[in-house]
Amino acid sequence: MRRENRFWERGAIRRSRRGDFWLAGERVTVGGEEYQHGAMFVQWEAPADSTKPFPVVLVHGGAVQGTEWLDTPDGRPGWAQRFVEAG
Repeated sequence: MRRENRFWERGAIRRSRRGDFWLAGERVTVGGEEYQHGAMFVQWEAPADSTKPFPVVLVHGGAVQGTEWLDTPDGRPGWAQRFVEAG
């Protein structure tokens, strides 16, 4: 795609609120080794002024990081940003 056609680089920056938190899960012992089980890192983003009554929850596939929602391989905004822009 030619650089001048990249509309996402020309548009105004959209305001949003974002944060993250960590759920530690529990420690379990298996075969004499201790592991962390059920841990989860959660990232959230919301429009500065929400216009919809319910949130959209994006869940990535197992053993993946969730970064696939953030942007596309060619640098365009991903689903997370598009949902925030939609309110």
